[in-house]
Amino acid sequence: MVQSCRIPRCTRVAPAPCVAGDLVGNAFAPARIDRYRPAVERLTSRLLDALVQAGDPVEVNEQLALPLALGVIGGAMGLPDDDLPLFRTWGDMFLSTGADRAAENERAMLEMSAYMAGRLGGLMVDAEPRPEEGGLLTVIAGNAVRRRTSLEETALLAAGLVIAGRETTAAAIAGFLFRLPTTRKDGGETLYRLLVAHPHHIPRAVEELLRTTPGTAFESAQPRRAVRAVELGGVRLREGDLVIPAIDRANRDPDVFEEPEHVDFQRTRNSHLAFGSGPHACLGAPLARLEPAVVLRELTRRFPDTRLHHAPHDVVWNTVTSIRHPAALWLDLASSERAR
Repeated sequence: MVQSCRIPRCTRVAPAPCVAGDLVGNAFAPARIDRYRPAVERLTSRLLDALVQAGDPVEVNEQLALPLALGVIGGAMGLPDDDLPLFRTWGDMFLSTGADRAAENERAMLEMSAYMAGRLGGLMVDAEPRPEEGGLLTVIAGNAVRRRTSLEETALLAAGLVIAGRETTAAAIAGFLFRLPTTRKDGGETLYRLLVAHPHHIPRAVEELLRTTPGTAFESAQPRRAVRAVELGGVRLREGDLVIPAIDRANRDPDVFEEPEHVDFQRTRNSHLAFGSGPHACLGAPLARLEPAVVLRELTRRFPDTRLHHAPHDVVWNTVTSIRHPAALWLDLASSERAR
């Protein structure tokens, strides 16, 4: 059942990074991320079972990446399964780009925040909330009470976490599953087959794919403002100047990465910026690493002969939002499971 309440008009789309970190606490800390692993593995297995039943070709976005990412973050937040499709609609509205989309973007954030305020309101009334007894939404509510954060700002954070946890992670999974079967090493073997033969490379493969696979259509992070005068790359910036960080270029910096254009699943030094850095680092990065790692492990194990259904140049890429991923990605799993 959808709950709703009225909240003041939003003036921004997310709390400041320090506030976000305070409210989420250490729920996504690397040391605690294994608490989510069983849920990720169960949902991944269930979705792959459904792919076997569906038959080739399968569409990665709709049949795997999106339901996995939304199901995982929704489960972590403690949201009802029946309400998750709402965030699919709101996410598409909020992330849509174009000169005529500002009203749609704002409406999506207002509706998401109102939904979250409705769910958080009761939790935040409790003078002694117990975060260990509920999902991440309970953790956020408890921290908000202790830090006296407003319901509006708390609801904005909660809504933003669901959108970020769904769209970007799903896009990464789809982007990886385009690159792996279409990129060949010097010996002619695809990166996908390399992981089939060497599954122990998967954790480092995820890092290397994050480094080399652009996450946005603009290959950049959100704009920032210089807080003081500084010189960057020979350009003098004044306090207050707008800066657009070229994250994907930084991830190929030859001063940092040896052979930066080379995809190396055994790279040991990989300080990429796919999740940002400092106060703007992604709160959910450990979970965003876990999901594609589980998908790649299970997919390569169960479907070793997976290949692209269409020629690579026939794949159409998303232009509706700023998040970079194939608009549709069809794979042939060619699974031996179907022969049994």
